Amino acid sequence: MSNSPKFTDSLHQNNAKNLAVMNAFRNNDVKDHLIKWERETEDSYKSRQTNSVLYNVVEKTINTAKGMLFRKPLNWSDDLNKLFVQIASEDVDRNSTSLSEFAKEATVNALWDGISFIIVDFPKIENGEAIVSFQQQLDSKLTPYFSHVKQSQILN
Repeated sequence: MSNSPKFTDSLHQNNAKNLAVMNAFRNNDVKDHLIKWERETEDSYKSRQTNSVLYNVVEKTINTAKGMLFRKPLNWSDDLNKLFVQIASEDVDRNSTSLSEFAKEATVNALWDGISFIIVDFPKIENGEAIVSFQQQLDSKLTPYFSHVKQSQILN
């Protein structure tokens, strides 16, 4: 076994094939995944690929589930600092994404791929500056932030 990031095991390789099929469904591009029938001529197979149509029920189901889960915007617990909640709710990933939008994207990717990851990180304090108050922390933009990691971005 290797520690190289380019190393992939058989489980990862099989999973990559499954992700490729799901991404084809997601993009409505499944013509390459049609199985050629026994005794089917190449011309007949190509014709069937050209004329095939996909009614993507998976996408409709995922969008319906997303709509049901996120009918109302997400909100934070009442015992948290109101200023922190306002800042975090408006920009959870440092890309001006609201908590609700971030959660929707992570949920949709989890439904498509089977799993999704969220990393919560905290920025490094520069130059060892002393942060003694919550206001200094906010002024320095030292707040936790979320990172969404899709299954296709994980190796092994």
